[in-house]
Amino acid sequence: MKRILVVDDILEFRQQYELLARGDERNVVSASGTAEALAWIGKQSFDLVITDLQMEKERSGLEVLAAARAQRPPAQVIVVTRWGTKEISAEAMELGAFDYLKMNTQDVDFQAMLRRKIELALLYGAAVAA
Repeated sequence: MKRILVVDDILEFRQQYELLARGDERNVVSASGTAEALAWIGKQSFDLVITDLQMEKERSGLEVLAAARAQRPPAQVIVVTRWGTKEISAEAMELGAFDYLKMNTQDVDFQAMLRRKIELALLYGAAVAA
């Protein structure tokens, strides 16, 4: 059973990510902010974490990223943002993010792209763990 944590302070986006992450042999839980996400990560390990970058404070998603990557084995993390910069994107990747997705990219079907990234992250995580 794959364990997935979805983190976003905006209910609409959190629900959208949960729907995209659901599937056979997947247990999806969600958190409405950084503190709740860190509590989940402290209680159990996850195969994948999908987190918003900017929640209660700017760049709070990077705290979630760092905690998820510190797990053993480390979770794959997809950072999603509506406000990111190239510098923050680079920082997220340096911290070990599987991917960094900007929501408002023109001419991109964001849901299809995120769904594909979820599948790739789970496959990659399974291959690394094997």
